[in-house]
Order: sequence, then structure tokens, then C-alpha cells
Amino acid sequence: MSNRSPVKGFLDERKKKLEKKEYAVEMVKGEHVSCPDCGQNIFNGEVFSGCVCLGDDMEKKIYLTKTETGVKVRFGKGWDIENIEMLLDVMRRKRG
Repeated sequence: MSNRSPVKGFLDERKKKLEKKEYAVEMVKGEHVSCPDCGQNIFNGEVFSGCVCLGDDMEKKIYLTKTETGVKVRFGKGWDIENIEMLLDVMRRKRG
């Protein structure tokens, strides 16, 4: 039997869910990113526009915050982890 109280466990889990996970992406002004599969422009340096390759995540929200070295990206609820990883990889590697 665990020594941890049920209330403490609940609060710890809730805190984890409420934490905002932001990912840093280094970019210079004017850079854009295209989907490696279909070639559609998905990020123009300011606005994200999902493509059909993202499936159900195409219309889901992405929050962008400009920083001195690029942008911080935060994904809305329900994003598929594989799509998150793919987008971050493409944004970090591929320059337009």
C-alpha cells in the first residue's frame, strides 16, 4: 500500500496536466517551413497553417510566441504525439 494520499496524487496529476509544454525553435526572420510530404507551406514565420498530412490535427490550434532566437511552440489539446514530433523536427531542420 502506498503512503501517498489520494488527494495529493490527484493534485500532482492535475498539476502535470495543467503545465504548458513549450518547445523552442530557432528561426530567423522571414524563414518558412514546408511539409516534407506534400510541399505545402505550413509555417511562414508568423502563422501556422496545417496541411492534410496531419490528418485530424490539421485544424487543431498551435500557439506561437516570438523570442529573440526564434519562436516557442505550444500545441493545443489532443495533438497526436507523432505529429508534434514531426512538426518540431521539420521546423528545427528544414529552412525555406
